[in-house]
Amino acid sequence: MKKLYNRFVENIKSMKNGIILLSKLIVFFHRETKTEYLKISLNMFFGKFINMLVMFMPLKLMFVLTGDKNIEVFATLEAYIGRSNYIGMVLFFLTFFYIANVMLNVYKAKLINRQEALVDLENYLFSSRDIKASTVQRTVVPFCQMLSDTLLVFFVNVLLLFMNPILGLCFTLVLVLFYLIHEQWVFSSHETNLLRKLAIDKSNLVQILSMVMFLVAFFVLVFVVISYGINGILAILMLLLIRLANSAYKSHMSAQIKLRRFYS
Repeated sequence: MKKLYNRFVENIKSMKNGIILLSKLIVFFHRETKTEYLKISLNMFFGKFINMLVMFMPLKLMFVLTGDKNIEVFATLEAYIGRSNYIGMVLFFLTFFYIANVMLNVYKAKLINRQEALVDLENYLFSSRDIKASTVQRTVVPFCQMLSDTLLVFFVNVLLLFMNPILGLCFTLVLVLFYLIHEQWVFSSHETNLLRKLAIDKSNLVQILSMVMFLVAFFVLVFVVISYGINGILAILMLLLIRLANSAYKSHMSAQIKLRRFYS
């Protein structure tokens, strides 16, 4: 029991160090480099969220067309403006989000391609040690990915708390639990027995843990839907949000592997 407790405390410290590293990297990229990290991060954030809306809106439209119960606020809007106008509005926004998603992807590609030219050739100073310019060039995108995913997971969690406090709270606990699991088996300073037994690397383990995490979150969602009688379209929206957060969580951890390798 004492060994388990010590391991838990060690993982808490490691998680704290990971959070501190993120804050230091934000300061570093903001003050020391000329990279457009904020533009790229926000682009990734909005791109992923809009992509989720693009997946949700056709499903929502199918529910409306088949006469299934709509989300209360949208049902009120539909009753106010009329069914035909409501369907036309949904189609308009669906088209708008599709176009916006394409434009964001094109703009993101342009931003990423020009970052290398914005990195100075001399070495940089990070936490009292020299960092090569080539390292900064290689880690701009993973850093932006980690920052974007952090914002996205937080935003989705807030939305879930607003939609159903119990679901939001349970999902928060799932996030914390799996963060500690990642600290134990992914970010350990040595190769763990689990990695040796499975004969996989840390990136593969992140993929596996992501699938397990989604399954746990899905079971929580099923429990909440049954317990609170949530209608179908709202349950699907919650599922897509959980899937979005899970995907962001996975890429966040993958980015952390690269960043900790160079900056820890």
